[in-house]
Amino acid sequence: MNQVDEVTDKTINEGGILAKLYFDMHGKDKDGLQLLLTDLVSEKLLKASGVVYAYGSIEEPIELEPGLYSTMAIVTTLFKDLKSLLMVAFTFSPAGIEVLRPEKIYELPISKIHDIVLDLSSISLSYSEFILKNVLSKEDYEKIEKEMELRKKSIKEFLSPKDDSFKTSS
Repeated sequence: MNQVDEVTDKTINEGGILAKLYFDMHGKDKDGLQLLLTDLVSEKLLKASGVVYAYGSIEEPIELEPGLYSTMAIVTTLFKDLKSLLMVAFTFSPAGIEVLRPEKIYELPISKIHDIVLDLSSISLSYSEFILKNVLSKEDYEKIEKEMELRKKSIKEFLSPKDDSFKTSS
């Protein structure tokens, strides 16, 4: 057993959670997007309270429409406890969260935990939209609203099977 596995097992046995976080980013600067996501992971997520470690990959940006790019980071993160995971969800609003271990937390099945964490992320996003709508000009709000639609589109694109061999014929 290597050192990462030992730390992971020990942390999970003490109430920790291993999760995969999906972060997306959109913008006109194709090269800058990857740098921004790298900064998010290395300078912010890794320094967040309760994060034991985080590692992952950043997808090559795709062009959603002329001059507008999108990319996604997929980051496996070990949290010391459920509270740390929830705080990261609220603070960074990942596009998706997948709990990998343990199978149950406080006797809750993983499907229930997925629901809770995604609901919290959705609440955080709704709260942000409410604030933005009431503070920004109509033009700025419409721009952010369009970015949110592009976020949905890019998530579907990144997470859809890349190979048609996965499809079955009917």
